[in-house]
Amino acid sequence: MSIFIIQIILTLSFGVVIVVASRALPRLPEENKEARRNGSWTLAIEKRLPLQKIDAAMHSVLEKVLRKAKLFIMKADNSVNKQISKLKEMTPVGMSNENGDNGQESFSKKGSSSPLEP
Repeated sequence: MSIFIIQIILTLSFGVVIVVASRALPRLPEENKEARRNGSWTLAIEKRLPLQKIDAAMHSVLEKVLRKAKLFIMKADNSVNKQISKLKEMTPVGMSNENGDNGQESFSKKGSSSPLEP
């Protein structure tokens, strides 16, 4: 099952890379279309497809997805901040740890031996 999930993630990532790359590539100018042969099968397909409408639809879908992702990230950030503030409220200010040093590093005290020191 985990392999299936990894394959889905990789496939979606590959799709996102293709979409980003296709949006970054410039469109062909109109003069290059005229230079092609009239019997070209790609030209016939381009005439049948409404590329401008597809591009506009993809742009609006991408904008909506990015706005929803931004909203989700902001909600997650707010919930993390609430959890942090709850933890701060629960921990008294003068509470000391087991060494009695009020959260100070015990390695910074004079005379203490650090595992890194010989």
